[in-house]
Amino acid sequence: MRIQIKVDDKKFRKELNKLSSKIKNPTPALYEIGEGLLRELDARWGKDPSGRNWQALKRAALAQKRAENKSTKILERNVILKNSFNYRLVGKASLLFGTPIEYAAIHQFGGKTAPHTIMPYRKKALYWIGAAKPVKKVRHPGSNIPARPMIGIEKPQQEMIVEILESYVNK
Repeated sequence: MRIQIKVDDKKFRKELNKLSSKIKNPTPALYEIGEGLLRELDARWGKDPSGRNWQALKRAALAQKRAENKSTKILERNVILKNSFNYRLVGKASLLFGTPIEYAAIHQFGGKTAPHTIMPYRKKALYWIGAAKPVKKVRHPGSNIPARPMIGIEKPQQEMIVEILESYVNK
């Protein structure tokens, strides 16, 4: 799956084109931009690319995480998603940045998951806090997932990219 995020900021695109046309070999700059995007994403995890906090967890989800002694931070049940982001160069002048994890898309854009049956994986039955008794399976109605954008090019990322390109133009 590939999702493309386009930057509508004409001023930024114009600046980007002007700077990149002055760089003979953009490969080192693109690697630096990729590394910069990784560092920036890691530093602001829990916020969208513009710096706004993600929508808070609902009380029930928070209570469930606490009962299971799991992290109450959003999208940090484990660090698999957070640590899966990467970049690669495509051709001589393009950078792909993202994650191979499929469920990242629903968190990026929000949406409703399909109804599905939950069955035990390691045990013979399912049980959770509040359940009357263990059960063999549960029919889940689906969940409404709010958008919690992780990647995008907003002012902070634009400034970083321009700064990197300017440093390569000045070299």
